[in-house]
Amino acid sequence: MFRISRFVFVCLCLFVIFSKAFAFEKKVLTVYEDANKISSIEQAARDFASLYECTVNIEPKSVEEQMSLVRNAQEKNYPVPDVFVGLSEEAQSAIKDGVILPLDFMSSDKQFYTSSSLTPFESDSGIYASPRSVETSIVFYNKKLLLNKPKTIKDYRELYTEDKKIYPILGLLNKFYYGFGFLNAYGAYLVDDNKKGSYVGLNKNDAKEGFKALIEYTKKYMPVADLDKGQQYLDKLFISDKALSVINGSYAYAKYKKSGIDVGCQMLPVLDNFQRMSAFYKVKAYMIPKNARQKDLAEKFIRFINQPEYAFKRYLIGGEVVPLNELFLTFSYLNDEFALTVLKQCEHSYLMPDQNFMADIWGPANAAFVKSFENIESSDSNLDECVNEIELIRYERHMKGDEAYKNKQNNAD
Repeated sequence: MFRISRFVFVCLCLFVIFSKAFAFEKKVLTVYEDANKISSIEQAARDFASLYECTVNIEPKSVEEQMSLVRNAQEKNYPVPDVFVGLSEEAQSAIKDGVILPLDFMSSDKQFYTSSSLTPFESDSGIYASPRSVETSIVFYNKKLLLNKPKTIKDYRELYTEDKKIYPILGLLNKFYYGFGFLNAYGAYLVDDNKKGSYVGLNKNDAKEGFKALIEYTKKYMPVADLDKGQQYLDKLFISDKALSVINGSYAYAKYKKSGIDVGCQMLPVLDNFQRMSAFYKVKAYMIPKNARQKDLAEKFIRFINQPEYAFKRYLIGGEVVPLNELFLTFSYLNDEFALTVLKQCEHSYLMPDQNFMADIWGPANAAFVKSFENIESSDSNLDECVNEIELIRYERHMKGDEAYKNKQNNAD
């Protein structure tokens, strides 16, 4: 009888021990973050883990590969992260394919974010991401050389000297990626919202006039022969005091500061039609995969680290501008020339469309730029041909199917 009681006692003890261990087993949250930006969220992750009695595992992954990693894992039924960083140009395809989940809290929290940062993640079924940072092209200038900041393209022309010892502004405007901002200010567009993306308007409104103005300005006031050497060469000219300013993506700010020049920031210039030159802008955002194991905890985590206090620390450490409205008032954004310039320029820029859509754009658009810079007289017809080619590609790829398009490309090769 004694032995039986002892056995029962031991079993009860073991039951209690394992029950407590199970009850207090910490949940594990897996987060993908850009390898170079992990330090910017570590403190927030530690505070979150302490508050919610969980473990936060941060895995370094390139932002450019995170969406494809999640897609591949879901297709093979492999484990996925609970939170990852997605790009705005990937979002609509991910929503359509059911890769990511809508974030319940964003229906109330959307008021805290700039409107331009939410656009790429919105759908009839909800908002599918929480903006992490925004980037676009702006003007970087040398404060030592440029005392009065030019505001218009006319101001830059007036700074030009025939000896070309110092260029007023540099930029790869002979490339579609940057040159589109000029055309867009004259009414060009890529996606016609009224036709649900079925029409490309690179030749509409006054776009042809803007294209000629772009070519004429670039050829006369920039070292056209050097533009094909790429952005690194232009940066070298800028850093070595051969240019007053340069157009580049906001990600270049850290590099210019590190170079030792006293760098300032401002928006792209107002053009001769009194419209501000635009640029493509992109948004990086926190997303939750469809098969996330800790969906509720993931939502709490995203909401937690995007509080103004942590978001501002993330900006100070990582250098990426967080599009939170409250930061304009609560913290130092108002006195931060770089952050304020990026946020304002985003409001005057063009959202980079879905990457699947853009795959049909780059080839014909870049070809039109090359031909038009060789012969400005052909610029009108080049834009028309560009649009026709894009529409044909889109018809064959999306109406007839990808296979028909691939067969045509193979035969052409």
